[in-house]
Amino acid sequence: MKTWIVLPPLAALSGGLAVLLDLGRVLAGAGFEMELVAREAAPWLAGEGLPSVLMWPAHQSEPDFGENSPAPDDLWLVPEGWPSLLLPGLRAGARTLVYVQNWAYLLGDWPEGLSPTALPLHFLAVSRPVSWHVTEMTGRVAPVLRPGLDLDLFAPGGGTGGSGPRRLRVAWMPRKNSALARRIREIADVRRARRGLPGPEWVAVQGLSREGVAAALQGCDLFLATGFPEGCPLPPLEALACACPGVGFGGFGGWDYMRSPEGWQGAGADGLPPWLPEAVRREAEERPVNGFWTADGDVVGAALAVDAALSLAERGGPAWDRLREGGRRTAGLYGADERDRRLTALWIEARAGRLFA
Repeated sequence: MKTWIVLPPLAALSGGLAVLLDLGRVLAGAGFEMELVAREAAPWLAGEGLPSVLMWPAHQSEPDFGENSPAPDDLWLVPEGWPSLLLPGLRAGARTLVYVQNWAYLLGDWPEGLSPTALPLHFLAVSRPVSWHVTEMTGRVAPVLRPGLDLDLFAPGGGTGGSGPRRLRVAWMPRKNSALARRIREIADVRRARRGLPGPEWVAVQGLSREGVAAALQGCDLFLATGFPEGCPLPPLEALACACPGVGFGGFGGWDYMRSPEGWQGAGADGLPPWLPEAVRREAEERPVNGFWTADGDVVGAALAVDAALSLAERGGPAWDRLREGGRRTAGLYGADERDRRLTALWIEARAGRLFA
């Protein structure tokens, strides 16, 4: 069994593309036969530990790999949202696998008359919420393969709170629904000003290396999540790993790990939204409380979450320490080592014909 991972033609190295490269690196290192398939040359294709790369030129509707072509027992893996990349695997009769990293793109961009249910596809999901969605939409089971964090890089830093009314620091990402994020900031700042308190320093996380992102998060007290839709949002998880609690939107996929205090904005005793599907809730209940999370797009709710978390940080003490520790423990469940073990186990099952068959 050979695995072919097809890389979409993107101008920059996105988070989803980095995940695909990581999968190739881990599988090759574990001894699985691998090929990366790229539509165009890019600097990241020369990364250390990556398997060989075959080019599928953008001007060709289908690749010509000669004798080195997919076989029926092979896995042809494509990210969601790129239906045209499925064709070579389907034509070869290979086991064609869609790795769904964002639930919102599962049903989009399909040619008229086609859908995920009309083709012999298998699915892999980046989180339990995404897996639930795939099954609801297609009737097919999607095993979960969560992302893997570098827990040596993303580790607790200096943001600790607990020093009275000082200017705390809140990390945010301008590229994630920027207009909504700015409204949240404005409301949170005014609420504090009316109580005679300083607004936080808003630290924009953008244009940074991974090391720069880690350093920024380590110096902050909170992380404002404004992305939606999401599959298993990495930036809030990286913040939690730095003992930087999160506030803001779940993006649906974030409910794989996000958990609020009991009763927060309608949450039940388990700190989860009452509408969360039971299949998702069962695992989410096992996570520690790690932030003040809100409904997607709820600007006022997110501003209240910022305010509540900043107040808790200023008071410090055991409650604040528990929230920070809860985030760190949550992120510890998403380490790269755990992802690698899960990936290897899934591929052993696939090679034996017990999965994606």
